[in-house]
Amino acid sequence: MLKGMAEYEDMTLGELLEDIVLHAFDGVSTFDGKASRERIEALKKVYGMDYDAHAANRFVEARSEGA
Repeated sequence: MLKGMAEYEDMTLGELLEDIVLHAFDGVSTFDGKASRERIEALKKVYGMDYDAHAANRFVEARSEGA
């Protein structure tokens, strides 16, 4: 998802992450605009993301066979 957004914005993934973090430190969102929200919704469909940020608390990683 982030790589797709970075490509759309013509940025490297590192540049996008830095932009997100710097905005977060200032208490604002990088993606407040209507166009950004529309791109995010389109990318969520492409990547099959039918969940939001609150779902992260429910994610469970599969255990490897050796664990």
